Amino acid sequence: GKKRAHVPALPRARLAAARAQVKEAKEQKAQAARELARFSRLSKEARSELELERAASGARLAEARVAVLKAQVAQVAAELAQHRVVAPFAGVVSKRLVDPGDWLKRGQQALALVSSDALEILVDVAPGLLRFVSTGDKATVAVAAGGTISATVKGVVGALDPVARTARVRL
Repeated sequence: GKKRAHVPALPRARLAAARAQVKEAKEQKAQAARELARFSRLSKEARSELELERAASGARLAEARVAVLKAQVAQVAAELAQHRVVAPFAGVVSKRLVDPGDWLKRGQQALALVSSDALEILVDVAPGLLRFVSTGDKATVAVAAGGTISATVKGVVGALDPVARTARVRL
């Protein structure tokens, strides 16, 4: 199934409640419109001006209530959108700097991302492993935050690092 982003339950519930109130208000608006239409069709002898005025006022109030509740739905939806963190590019989370549910300030870093599109990974390996690695080989890199990245060996540097005594493989 589709993986859903973590969004706190309270904002989701508030949005569902606001949408339900709009639905209820629309039904009340429709009922008020039907009552106004009925009163309007009656002859002047069968209805009073006060009844007609009350029915018209009820229809206008119901319409206004729908508009107010739709605005509340938009407000709650905007608040809910503030609970989503969106990355500026496709990638893999390499480090989490906050926990799900934490409040963030605008611009605060929440995650460290590694681009999964055009990425160069340098790996230092023991020199004895170089005989098993060739340019063009496929590799899999485990990411600290979980998951893996598929890669291709683009180059092998045969010279050893003088301090670490390792060779570098470029993925």
